[in-house]
Amino acid sequence: MWMNPTTVPRARLQRCGVKTMSHLFFSALLHLIGCLLTAGALDISDVTLINPDPVVSSAISPSLLCVSSDWTTSGTSSLSLGHEPLDHEVHNLRAEPDRSRHAAAKVTWMSRNHTFGVFYCHVKNSNGSKIYTYKMLSEASFLPESLTVTVNEGEDVNISYTRKTDLPEDTVIFKNGIYEHSSVKEDNADMVHYSITNAQAEKHAGIYSIHYISGTPFSSAITRLIVRSKIFLL
Repeated sequence: MWMNPTTVPRARLQRCGVKTMSHLFFSALLHLIGCLLTAGALDISDVTLINPDPVVSSAISPSLLCVSSDWTTSGTSSLSLGHEPLDHEVHNLRAEPDRSRHAAAKVTWMSRNHTFGVFYCHVKNSNGSKIYTYKMLSEASFLPESLTVTVNEGEDVNISYTRKTDLPEDTVIFKNGIYEHSSVKEDNADMVHYSITNAQAEKHAGIYSIHYISGTPFSSAITRLIVRSKIFLL
């Protein structure tokens, strides 16, 4: 892979690369197994969504695995996986059964096309919540401090990203694919923070992405902000 000559020194890459990659994997797994915090309430889910590669490199075949706890069905018949790109319509993914499990659906991509954005799994024809996970490309110039940030309404929150690559450019932050904020190129700290005061579910919850102004949405780092409504905390 071509490396920009302005890439940060090896010490920083080791600090924010290997360590953060490991953190992202376990963060994805821990946030997705068993339950999902939504903007409304804490819903117990009957599916587990496993994302082994939240940061997708050219050296792997990215995949997703959705496992159902319902032993009355087998294969993929009861499960649905989907993709929610930040700037396109939602669409279902074509899944294959995972033979090592009784009821599981697996998606494996032969290339990295269409492996950026928000992915979900849920039980078909049920009222259960969707379980979400996220994928971004390894070429992203930033890494999120966390894939998911959860706060209560009225709280202050920072959405933070580690700078992998130093470029003499402004940075831009989007929410759900719509421009939200920018930082001038002179603000070249190792960490980029986007601060939200008095978070509100309807106003602030969503998918936040960051990239340099010359980049594209597919070179973004992403974080989901979940804001829990006060009515459900009584």
